[in-house]
Amino acid sequence: MFDIIPFLPLAAAFTLVFFRVALVISMLPLFGEQTTPTTVKVLLAMALSLALVPAADVAWTNLPATVPRLMLALLPEAVFALAIGLTTRILLETSHIAGELVGLQMGFMTASVVDPANNSQISLVSQFWQIATILVFFMINGHHVVILALSRSFDFLPPLSAAFRPDYLEFMNLMTLRMFVVALQLAAPVVVATMLVNICLALVNKVAPNLHVFMESFPLRILLGLAMLVTLSGAIVTILARYIGGLETSLAALLKIAAGQ
Repeated sequence: MFDIIPFLPLAAAFTLVFFRVALVISMLPLFGEQTTPTTVKVLLAMALSLALVPAADVAWTNLPATVPRLMLALLPEAVFALAIGLTTRILLETSHIAGELVGLQMGFMTASVVDPANNSQISLVSQFWQIATILVFFMINGHHVVILALSRSFDFLPPLSAAFRPDYLEFMNLMTLRMFVVALQLAAPVVVATMLVNICLALVNKVAPNLHVFMESFPLRILLGLAMLVTLSGAIVTILARYIGGLETSLAALLKIAAGQ
């Protein structure tokens, strides 16, 4: 008769590792989108879990004896995993906020497109910048940074050893603040330029009230915005690359906070 007892510790380790990995993947750019098939997400999480099981130190005798205790032990584990995923997800939201600001100033909000990932309408500029951010993320191996952070997380926090840390909130506040700062840096040139155009058109309207300045401002703002986006594309990619490049430092700080260091 086949004896499954020797495989129970391995099965428990795989399940706990899969729990953490799956939650992180559900928040990642591209892989965590609703448009990504669930089968792809599950297979990716299983593959990473198999690779990371040797790094997980799971003591079979220390597992909770009852299901309610196991659920309580998994709650801080879920918070920790979601914190890793959210730290990465903020990168994509930065370009989304910047794109919405630029699209609003250029007049593209009336020509929104449907974002299938979030089931919402976003501006064309925001959609373009989100795609650019995902490309930069993979171009500078941001996914490698996340996998490395997942591997190191089992050194800092073995499965079921996570705890609720008040510093999580302070860390997320800092990440959110940085997100808005970078979004303003990305959108500032176009926003300032279009504001100056609006001021000039307002002065023209004072001088010649009969001119339809409001209608003429739409093509002018769109042409100016597109020209500035093309001109500053290199600088925008550089800012995104530098911002995403700081992901490793942010995740390392998060791991230290989770470990209470």
